[in-house]
Amino acid sequence: MRRGVLGGTFNPIHNGHLRLAVEALEQLSLNEVVLEVAVASPFKTEEQSADAALRFEMVCAAVESTPGLRAGRTDLDRGPPSYTVVTLAAHSAGDRELWFILGSDSLRSFPNWRDPDGIVRLARLAAGERPGCKRGEALDLLRTEWRDRVDWFEMPLLDVSSSAVRRRVADGRCIRHLTPESVVRMIERERLYRGGP
Repeated sequence: MRRGVLGGTFNPIHNGHLRLAVEALEQLSLNEVVLEVAVASPFKTEEQSADAALRFEMVCAAVESTPGLRAGRTDLDRGPPSYTVVTLAAHSAGDRELWFILGSDSLRSFPNWRDPDGIVRLARLAAGERPGCKRGEALDLLRTEWRDRVDWFEMPLLDVSSSAVRRRVADGRCIRHLTPESVVRMIERERLYRGGP
C-alpha cells in the first residue's frame, strides 16, 4: 500500500489543495491520499477559523467524487497541537509506504518543523512546486540527507490560498472558481468567514 498524507487546517479546502493531492496520487502511483484535517496548526493563528468539525465536513464533501482521495481525522481525534511527525506515526502501521505531500513553499520551512528527522524516517516527502518558491530555493534550505528523501512531482502553478478565499467571502465576492461547489454551499449555509480575513 502506497499512501500519501496531505495535512492542513483546510480553512477552507480549495482547488489548490485538491490539485496537489491528485497530482501526487497520479504521478507517484499512490494507492490513496488522505487529507488530514488539523485541529490547529502550530504555525497559524487564524482569527477567522471555521470549527474543526465543519472543516472536516468540507474536506469530506470536497473529496467525495474523487477516487483515491479521502478525508482523515487522526489529528481531530487526538486533539491539538497538530504535529506532522505524530500524524505520520499513526499512518505507518504494517508494510505501508508513506509519502508526506507538501508544496515547495512549505518545504522551504521544513527545517523549522517539529522533528524533521523523525518525519523523513517515517515518510518520503512528495513536493509540488508552488508559486513564489522554486524547487531549488526550497532544496537549498534542506540538509543533504533530507534532500535525498524528496520526490518532486509536476504541479500547475495555481495561485490560490485559504486566506484569499476567506478574504473574498468577507468582501462578498465569488469563490466558485476557487473551491468545489459543495464547499461553497457549506460556507454559504454556515455563513463562514463573513467577519474578516
